[in-house]
Amino acid sequence: MNTNIKDALTVILPASATVNIYTAEGKLVSSNRINSGESINTSSLTKGMYIVTVDNGSAKVSRKVIKN
Repeated sequence: MNTNIKDALTVILPASATVNIYTAEGKLVSSNRINSGESINTSSLTKGMYIVTVDNGSAKVSRKVIKN
């Protein structure tokens, strides 16, 4: 997962997963079900730090990302 994003967040996964994007304060701003290699449009997000969670049903991973 790229940790510095501009207008798209691309996630490489072995299978489809739910990707949630939260503000640093914990407010959910985006929720998408994507397949491996697909991108999420982040152009509407303001610059700043976000928490991205990826959940494929058997594993859940969270990462901090910076929107430039």
